[in-house]
Amino acid sequence: MEVSSEINFNDMKRICNNLNSHHPAWGVARHIRQFIADHQAELEGAGHGEGTLNDGNLRKLFQLLDTDQSQTVTGAEAARLFMYLQINEAILLAKAPQGGHGGFDIDSFSQAMREINEEYPQKNLDQKILGFIHSNTGVPEHAHTQYHHVTQNQQQHNEAHRAGKRKALCIGINYLGTPNKLGGCINDALHYKKLLREHYGFSDENILLQTEDQHDKSKHPTAHNMRSGIQWLMEGAQSGDVLFFSYSGHGSQVSDKTGMEADGKSECLVPLDALPCHHKPWPEYVVLDQELDKAFRDGLPDGVILVAIVDCCHSGTMTDLACKRGLDEEVEDPEQHRAIPPPDYVQEELNNFEPGYGQGFVAHSERRVEGHKLLWTYSGCQDSQTSADATIGGERQGAMSWALLEALKESQYSITHEELLAAIKKKLRGKFAQVPSLSTTSEDKFQLNFLAKA
Repeated sequence: MEVSSEINFNDMKRICNNLNSHHPAWGVARHIRQFIADHQAELEGAGHGEGTLNDGNLRKLFQLLDTDQSQTVTGAEAARLFMYLQINEAILLAKAPQGGHGGFDIDSFSQAMREINEEYPQKNLDQKILGFIHSNTGVPEHAHTQYHHVTQNQQQHNEAHRAGKRKALCIGINYLGTPNKLGGCINDALHYKKLLREHYGFSDENILLQTEDQHDKSKHPTAHNMRSGIQWLMEGAQSGDVLFFSYSGHGSQVSDKTGMEADGKSECLVPLDALPCHHKPWPEYVVLDQELDKAFRDGLPDGVILVAIVDCCHSGTMTDLACKRGLDEEVEDPEQHRAIPPPDYVQEELNNFEPGYGQGFVAHSERRVEGHKLLWTYSGCQDSQTSADATIGGERQGAMSWALLEALKESQYSITHEELLAAIKKKLRGKFAQVPSLSTTSEDKFQLNFLAKA
């Protein structure tokens, strides 16, 4: 039997992500970045300053679509591509010369594609088109069926959660009056509360805000109160409900005691009373990623949506879900970041980590059956990175939270998770070094809408 040696773009992306997650010591991301750097001119083609949508790449795309070699791309020829990109082809036709009669020549087609890419940044068209061109396979024959299957799943998902209860826990810690003070975390929590109330149907009584500037000390984000808040969020959840969790504050790492972390480190959230200056023991006074994993993944009832946003340092695998988007990158730290070094005795344990300790990691990840869970986790950066606490537009806030909120606003608050991550990355690129990531329970979940809003 003859076996095909061809791998399409999506398969290659999935393979690279899996290898990078399961074998961190191999340096998959570093080697991919080096390969891209070595072949940049070849990948982008001969262009004129337009990045991936340069003249060379758009000419290749035009030729792939011009199936009758008439030097014109008609609406019918472009329709299958736009189904594949999940954009209505009417958007392209509206830009056609002479009202769409006669189709596009190469110049008008190139101009239209660049305009659409600028107008719909959340769709990440430039990267999708580049992958499509270099796959050399054209648009799959099943793209039309695929598109309608995804659309039907989105509609069913949105409708099933239209009338359910909506609850949220928004945590922001500035560590006021301490050497580890931050400036933007309380603002992040307030921004998320405003977003949920104004655009996603959450009521005030069902949003628990934990910040240390409130008079009510039961709402200060201490270790006890944060754990109580997580318990409150999950209590009574049933199919059709929508839950939201956000954390902005310091992140850190402790040594892993389970043997399930590939790098021997457990990531953690740092509550208000867990700072080293308070001399409270770790890990008892930090919230470990395993705790979040147990509460959010294991404790999530079927049919309940939970979106978690963790804008702190070392947050890339905070809930250890099966499917991830975003490869690790090693970058320089921002001017001010949301990371705090652990106490000396914890750091000593981390320094004594022995390679091979996390040997159970791959088997642990692969034996999970979690694809039915409706859980998404947005992380401000990779496990090896720090998240910026920045001044943007005259206001102190988290860089990732700012990018996420801006992307939602530009999409009019209706956007898929995959599109949202792409838009966040675009906004941060060139401004901040961190690389945010998104994880969920199965590949099809990336195509569902953020908080089930159509």
